[in-house]
Amino acid sequence: MYAWLCTVGVIDEAPLLVDWPVQTVEMGHMETMLAPRPGVLVFEKELGDFVAQGQRFARIVGRPGDASSEVVLHAAQAGRLVTRHRDRLIAQGSVVAKFTGSRGSHNWTGGLLDPN
Repeated sequence: MYAWLCTVGVIDEAPLLVDWPVQTVEMGHMETMLAPRPGVLVFEKELGDFVAQGQRFARIVGRPGDASSEVVLHAAQAGRLVTRHRDRLIAQGSVVAKFTGSRGSHNWTGGLLDPN
């Protein structure tokens, strides 16, 4: 807060600038993954992990004990897992996870802060 007040001129001192220790990407490069079906969500990657395009990061089990009801989720593009659904039960169409990306997302329309 102090640095921001210095930057906007409320406090007449030079702002203290520090290195930003995270990766930044354009908003349109954020990849949002939606649940294709309802079920139990099982993540195989942790927040902050880097995934390659097509790499498996989670699965949804529709009916426990029935292997044919399992849907494997793959990353649409290479990037870092930055958010994920907090509950283990997920509804169809809910946001499963969001990744940073190296290219524009196919979901990005250009005007909204978050396409999903």
